[in-house]
Amino acid sequence: MIFYFITLLANGNSIIVDSNLRCSCSEIKVQEDCNTIMNCKWVNSKCQDYVYECQVDITTDIKSYTCNWNSDTNKYEAQRFECSQFKSSYDCGRLKPHCFWNSTEMCNTFTSCPDYNEQHCPIYDKECSIQDNACIDGLQQCKNYTSEKTCRGVESGEQECLWSNDNQCKGQNLIDCTSLTGYKICDVNLIECKKNAQGNCVSITCSDKKQEKDCTNARIVKQGKSTFYLCVWNNGQCIEATNAQHLDIETCSRETASNYKWVDNKCQVCSVLQPKILEQQKDGYVEYENQIVIIYLSASILSKLAILLLCID
Repeated sequence: MIFYFITLLANGNSIIVDSNLRCSCSEIKVQEDCNTIMNCKWVNSKCQDYVYECQVDITTDIKSYTCNWNSDTNKYEAQRFECSQFKSSYDCGRLKPHCFWNSTEMCNTFTSCPDYNEQHCPIYDKECSIQDNACIDGLQQCKNYTSEKTCRGVESGEQECLWSNDNQCKGQNLIDCTSLTGYKICDVNLIECKKNAQGNCVSITCSDKKQEKDCTNARIVKQGKSTFYLCVWNNGQCIEATNAQHLDIETCSRETASNYKWVDNKCQVCSVLQPKILEQQKDGYVEYENQIVIIYLSASILSKLAILLLCID
């Protein structure tokens, strides 16, 4: 296991937290915090490293299993599912890219692009695109879309179709807010962006949040990385926090992406940070000689999901 010593970034005196990292389990002294951190579990009155895993025979179809907690046995167990058991488009969508909601209003494994309507066309999961209000096979070049309404989808694994300020549909690689400069849209899911005085798209900061109820952490997302400013409401303004003393036992770990810990009745930065997923857990599963270990919602999968959602308007 490779440990990462403190990598909190400083912008002046501001605190920027890396949500891909978390405290080492041994530093956590609050049971509730321990049990919500990936790869930590409260055992024998202390927080210890724990591998959340489910084991299935390597001959089975790993895509047809999820890893869920069984409260009766107090352990994680592999549970087989069929796409057809999900009766709503919402529930079906949670199992992407294995299950898709088709034109017959049923959840099933992927068949072919024309089997899906425009609303549920899997343009981000499969090589499908939308043309003349229909879901068709194959990716289309963004330049082939001639209106802002039809300019959606991707033309490659990296290029999202976006409508530009000069009224053209162009392929753009979404890396951060600045990637959206020159386009009509200046915000996407999981990124908080704004247009500055020059019309450029930039990340928002704490000071852009004008009400106390909205004074939450300001997220800064870059491809493959997720960090955010720690914000605090002070004298009628939302500002960037210079410490975490405004957080209590309930919010300390949660609001700092588990980069801070509650100890000695105050919120303190952890001495050692490490990746939220153990090194041997790659892409949701680990291959052993005669079995596969499924990691349910591993940090690497969540990271990829976050980047995928950057492409959803």
